Amino acid sequence: MNIDQRELFLYITNHREIYFGLSIPTCNSLAKKKVTGKYQKSLAVKAFLNVVKNGIARYRKEEGMIGPFSQKEKEEIAAKLLEYYSDCIDETVKTLKKAAKKTKKTSKKK
Repeated sequence: MNIDQRELFLYITNHREIYFGLSIPTCNSLAKKKVTGKYQKSLAVKAFLNVVKNGIARYRKEEGMIGPFSQKEKEEIAAKLLEYYSDCIDETVKTLKKAAKKTKKTSKKK
């Protein structure tokens, strides 16, 4: 990663609105896909590409010029974000599986 890529990565991972507005919903969506068996890593990187593009736009609006980034550089940042949030995704998968088990148990009791 070059300096601009690293700066953008840090900006995205530390920005509250991006975290709650984009990163966490993306993690939740990917966790649901893992639970249903429809998860594909290439599409997961693509999902985080939306977070990267939004991060670039917000950074330029708030802080000034950064980049320009090639598509490959954006994908590298997205892949790094996927790696960064992998624990969050895995924890959400565990939570969803526990909730599914509880739902099955309560529906059997009725």
